[in-house]
Amino acid sequence: MKPGILFMAEMGTGVVILLVGGFIALIVVLAIVGKRATDKSIAQGKMLKRSSDFMEYAEVFTTRPLPFQELANQVKQIQIDRLKIEMKFSQYGATFVCSPGFISGWTASLNELEVPDGRTDISRFRFEFTHWTEKNGSAEGGSLMNRFLTEIEKAVLTCDWNATVHSRPLKIQSKRSFF
Repeated sequence: MKPGILFMAEMGTGVVILLVGGFIALIVVLAIVGKRATDKSIAQGKMLKRSSDFMEYAEVFTTRPLPFQELANQVKQIQIDRLKIEMKFSQYGATFVCSPGFISGWTASLNELEVPDGRTDISRFRFEFTHWTEKNGSAEGGSLMNRFLTEIEKAVLTCDWNATVHSRPLKIQSKRSFF
């Protein structure tokens, strides 16, 4: 017999069942704690309740004529507890790289689609997640992505309280696996 199997045979069926039951209980407790943390963040306004596939949609914001630099100044103030987000800005866009270390990171972009030129009375900006990792059928770090998207939305609303947003599905290629 292999050493691991021999060890399990010596432990007895009752002990093995107890260990498996304890492992399952631990998973249930961790799920409950995670759900409570998410509910608390939603109640505190740190993130919005969204569908689980929200990262598969781009958000297009329509605002008053708004120079990208004004929006960029608001976005630069975003801080999320224990989350390091590298932000790179250009004249008409920004990229974001999040690599928290304890989970796989993600990247996102915010781009100006319609520049105010005197002929139009609106500006349009597009925010989308451009890369993320899925694990066990869902986005790894989805709650952190949700919090960041919520902060982007708050930055837009700070610049123009009457801004509107429309979701557009992304054309993505993903390989989903449950395990």
